[in-house]
Amino acid sequence: RHTHTSGPSKRTLQCQQDGLCFTPVPYAVDTLPETDENEDNNTSAEAQKIDLPRIINGRIAQPGDMDVFRFEGKAGQKIVIEVLSRRLHSPLDSLIRIKDAGGKILAWNDDCEDKESGLMTHYADSYLTFTLPEDGAYDVCLTDSQSHGGTDYGYRLRISPPRPDFSVYVDPSSLTIPAGRSVPVNVHVFRRDGFDGDVELTLKNAPKGFVLNGGPVPAGKNDMSMTLTAPANAPARAISLQFQARAQLDGKSVTRPVTACQDMMQAVIYRHYVPAQDFLVTVTGSRRTSRPAQQAAKPSTPTL
Repeated sequence: RHTHTSGPSKRTLQCQQDGLCFTPVPYAVDTLPETDENEDNNTSAEAQKIDLPRIINGRIAQPGDMDVFRFEGKAGQKIVIEVLSRRLHSPLDSLIRIKDAGGKILAWNDDCEDKESGLMTHYADSYLTFTLPEDGAYDVCLTDSQSHGGTDYGYRLRISPPRPDFSVYVDPSSLTIPAGRSVPVNVHVFRRDGFDGDVELTLKNAPKGFVLNGGPVPAGKNDMSMTLTAPANAPARAISLQFQARAQLDGKSVTRPVTACQDMMQAVIYRHYVPAQDFLVTVTGSRRTSRPAQQAAKPSTPTL
């Protein structure tokens, strides 16, 4: 089983062999250059020098450990600092800070909500965007917010220019629609790294007669309702429909698959968009055109 997001992807791998099931293992892939953390890099004086963009694979190896990475930046340069750890099942509760060459803290972040994280209730991964005020060296400091650490406290740290992107979920994941009628479909756009454009949804290879209306999702809006209309005649069985989403990124038209999900509420506080395998539609009361009955042959008059 693979679950993933567009752009940097988070995946869960589950193998099955000879009737044995193995424990799912989350992992991440990306297109940016990667490097490993090098100890000792616990202070600004020992900071590990990196070039941007970069993903660093590291570990808060012991309680109180702090990893420091130094890069050279330009005035007005926008950067994104993101930690992927709890979403990869690491116990790390990350805290990130960016400092100037004099050690002054310019920005920091502890937790950042990620609505694509299924049933997660503690969004422990850090994320921030920052515009560098001047030319010079900058330090990114990463630690555990509770001063914990250990061999399991791994992370992936991304430091890069913004990479605007998006993904789209629709709910509910199954519908029953009377033939020829319309029902609402809820659309959720998850915007990344400052993406703020229109997002157009369409049906992909849908059976004839299904119509999606109500888009596009306008710039700056994340949630809206559209309508799905069923044909007057449809098979008397559940149909798996697929959607696709299109937007402009860096002047180019890009298409992303759309994930069916269930919008779930927990403890009247947490809202989860839990992915489903398919978007299933059952059309009821379908008015099928029956085949005309064959006219019985007129018996011939016997000849004497």
